[in-house]
Amino acid sequence: MAGDARVPPAVRRGRPRRAPPGGRGGRRLHLGGHGQPATITDPTKQAAVVETAKKSFTTWAKAVRVLAPKANDPALRKAIDDQAAALDDTAATLTSLDQLTSSSGGMVSPPMQVAARETQAICG
Repeated sequence: MAGDARVPPAVRRGRPRRAPPGGRGGRRLHLGGHGQPATITDPTKQAAVVETAKKSFTTWAKAVRVLAPKANDPALRKAIDDQAAALDDTAATLTSLDQLTSSSGGMVSPPMQVAARETQAICG
């Protein structure tokens, strides 16, 4: 095979990749390669994780905002715009790693909850 050197040996032999030790694969909060939130004690790494999350929320908001003009229902367009605004708000107000991991973090903020309820009411 061309480019065989870059493909891990187990994959070349047709065996599936295994999840990392102690993990179930892609089900963890991805923190830009910095590990689990409780294990990050370096303030520089914590700041890098927060910046990565902010960029992710902003990118997500842009992707959601692209959907609004495609909706035929004006109420759905508004709900999509509200969702994008809530994501932007989450990115703007995110200042610490604790906000990402707490039960009252950005994903359960009042604007996110309102946007989710609006979408649920419209879409069923």
